[in-house]
Amino acid sequence: MNCHPKKIQMSKEKRPVTALLSFPGSGNTWTRHLIEYTSGIATGSVYCDPTLKPVFIGECQVRDVIVIKSHERENDWVKFEKAIVLIRSPYRSIISFFNYNNARNRHKGIAPKAVFDRNFGDFSMTYIHDWLTYNLKWLQFKGPTFVLIYEELLQNTVSELKKLNDFLNVTVSDNTYSCLLKNIEGGYRRSYKSLNGTFNPMQYYTGHINKTVENAITKVEKMIAHVTGNNHNIERFTSVFK
Repeated sequence: MNCHPKKIQMSKEKRPVTALLSFPGSGNTWTRHLIEYTSGIATGSVYCDPTLKPVFIGECQVRDVIVIKSHERENDWVKFEKAIVLIRSPYRSIISFFNYNNARNRHKGIAPKAVFDRNFGDFSMTYIHDWLTYNLKWLQFKGPTFVLIYEELLQNTVSELKKLNDFLNVTVSDNTYSCLLKNIEGGYRRSYKSLNGTFNPMQYYTGHINKTVENAITKVEKMIAHVTGNNHNIERFTSVFK
């Protein structure tokens, strides 16, 4: 099989203004990689991250792109017509967001254990509330909406991407999906292999924190079922973090 990555280009045709909505740390960057690889069309962002601009030609752009990264449903300068709501288990997304705020490499690094020991408890209680509030708000988007569960995308990448690309009205060949599997990481996912057993970030979810997270997951699952008519299970507590 001959795999030559598509040259990513700005969209040459007018497309619905589509938001890629997610809580920080939910795999938005990796999802953009998957969309770009399969569609060949640039993804945009309402933000302007200098570390992402060299790899995403649509970073800082909201025009002529296939989706637009945002953590807000509404913006003064762009009105969304469609929305992809990307939801990741709060257990993982909050740890990922904590690393983004505390590691040297914001997108792929891991914060030191001492920083987790000192700050993660208060951080997690603040942001589980935000995770719940944001997702409930996004799920009430009035236009066409596609709910994408990060863990489902991780486990069944091709089948979930096919559904997503149908929503985006993009035709993708089977060969492109097969080639994607050879470059599925794209260099945009955080790896915890370097911890080598030194500590497990999941150990910080205990007692009241764990109960609060579980309650938040239940509320979001119920809202997803109400909005879509389908049940989606968001990953619950697991002792293994990878």
